[in-house]
Amino acid sequence: MTAQLTVPTANDSQTAQKIAGPYQRAALSVERALSMDDNALARIRPSVTEGAVDIFVTTPLHSVLVQRVPGIVSSETVVAARDLPAKLREIAGEAAAEESIQLTGGMDFMWTGSLPPHEGFTVVDFVPAGDIRSAHAAMGKENADAAAPGGVARSLLEQDVVTLASDKEQVALTGRHIAALGGLGIAAKPGDPRMEEYDLVRVSVTGSWIRIDALFGTIYSPRPGGLARVPQPS
Repeated sequence: MTAQLTVPTANDSQTAQKIAGPYQRAALSVERALSMDDNALARIRPSVTEGAVDIFVTTPLHSVLVQRVPGIVSSETVVAARDLPAKLREIAGEAAAEESIQLTGGMDFMWTGSLPPHEGFTVVDFVPAGDIRSAHAAMGKENADAAAPGGVARSLLEQDVVTLASDKEQVALTGRHIAALGGLGIAAKPGDPRMEEYDLVRVSVTGSWIRIDALFGTIYSPRPGGLARVPQPS
């Protein structure tokens, strides 16, 4: 099965930059996911935001990475993630003109479980992204020689690192979440000082999913006790 991803036409350099930026960011984060698992899958579907596409990428950390880019996809499809970075950068380089690329899929059967819902998440709390970066750096220092996913020993991956609570919900971010946020670069320090006030990580939940939104992307993971499932390396 082949799907077509079409990017809108940019009429000026400022609009072209707004189109190119998300594609460049997506290419970089997909490469980081591939550094964790070179057989990662990417599932591409229309976003709830009109004129946008969501790219879901598997990781070995019980989480899926999501990047949102401007465009329209003709149908939802699953592809090998290794094919994406070059295609995404090609789009970024041609953002001044309408661009379409073919996505050769046919791998839908390999994506076990369903995608998280578009809506229905309840915000639990916000965490300063600097705290996430510090926790990730500490884990990396302690596990410099580890061969586990994300360079973190399994014992630390499983333990709770940050516990958040609201009036109605409580959720823990484990070492897996910290390794994903740090390793994928989506909680990186913003280069633009004007963005520092947005340097936060938002944690939301449903009965089955944990959603973590950072400045440069989102990850979803199954909530303990829920019904959600994400693909894992074979």
